Amino acid sequence: MNGRRNYIVPSVVMAILVLLMMSALPTWAAIVKEGDVGDLYMGKTGVGSMVIDDGSVFSPTGTFDMGRFEGQCLLTVKGPGTVWNGSAYALLVRSSFVHVSDGAKMYVGNDLSIAANPDHGKAAARFDGAGTYLNAGMVDVGTSTSRCMLTFTGGATADIGTLNVYGNGRVGVKVTGNDQLTINTLQCGTIFLMADNNLANGTYTPVKITYTNTGGTVRVFGGTWDAKTGNFTVTDAVAGATGQTFAMNHGDRAVITDSATGKQLTYSAEWSSTPGTIQTVFSVMSQSELDAVRALDDTLTVLSGWWHDIIGSSQAMFTLNIGVGQDVEGLVFWQRSTTGQWEQFTPELYTYEKDGTLSFISSNLSNYDGFVVTGMDPTNIPEPATVLLLAAGGAALLSRRRRR
Repeated sequence: MNGRRNYIVPSVVMAILVLLMMSALPTWAAIVKEGDVGDLYMGKTGVGSMVIDDGSVFSPTGTFDMGRFEGQCLLTVKGPGTVWNGSAYALLVRSSFVHVSDGAKMYVGNDLSIAANPDHGKAAARFDGAGTYLNAGMVDVGTSTSRCMLTFTGGATADIGTLNVYGNGRVGVKVTGNDQLTINTLQCGTIFLMADNNLANGTYTPVKITYTNTGGTVRVFGGTWDAKTGNFTVTDAVAGATGQTFAMNHGDRAVITDSATGKQLTYSAEWSSTPGTIQTVFSVMSQSELDAVRALDDTLTVLSGWWHDIIGSSQAMFTLNIGVGQDVEGLVFWQRSTTGQWEQFTPELYTYEKDGTLSFISSNLSNYDGFVVTGMDPTNIPEPATVLLLAAGGAALLSRRRRR
């Protein structure tokens, strides 16, 4: 009996311990930090990432600084009930990325600053999905040298006290309905309103400036804009085929389908109060033409490529499907000049949604006749944290293995 009792008691204790550990696992897994991450910083001496999900609440006790020295850190906040509760502090995003999605909420009481060091290239904060929400006392986007983006897609919304958009900063809203962006004061810069490719014809009020606009402007793609009322009006997109010539007005949309491949491209013209017409013709690039672009950087996978002949418009929004699972910050864009030279470029602004839909605003169309989008093969993309940590963490992992 004694031997059996001695056997059973430790087993019961062990079972209880295991159950306790299992019950705690969701809490441990809900906030995951990797790399150079502290209580109030990420990327002080190296790259780092933090994932907050599973209904967790993260409450910094001071200003949180991302990528101050190394850059290219990633903060992911996702899922219903998940909250970044910095309602008394600032969040400084320097040459790094913030992705808030799937109903998560972010509160920044002081300043959400999105700025890129020229040496590090770019910075972005992206909010995606119904129920996803940003509340910030002040938002600053951009520098004079590097492209920085703040985007809202999939029905994400925001309440912002003061919005400042500087230099190469860009703020974009994929319009899906009303009251998506409420701003007390738009102090400077431009907001891009982009008609969602599934948006029904009608009139919407996606942006409200409740107090004053002291120097901001709005640019509209795929609809018309009334600055006095804040009305964004869209009409049904015209359907057509590759090789067909479209005669369009400013603000119109067209869905072009290639009969041979089934690939589609939505063209959304920029609205202008000046009367005028736009003529467009589109065609899908052949495999040999895509291979020629891939030769420029054979480490990337070619996702899509289209030729275009556009007269009467300097910029437009293109929407297409590039497949699910892409790393939005890892996309690379190419355009061919009318003299036949391929060049890498950064669009004015771009968004990518979980269904694989990419929308981007072109550069000067009069100088180019085609574009290609490249990225990583979705079947081989590591987890975001792994992508960021591969270079910085490789040596450390080897060192730990050797010590074992």
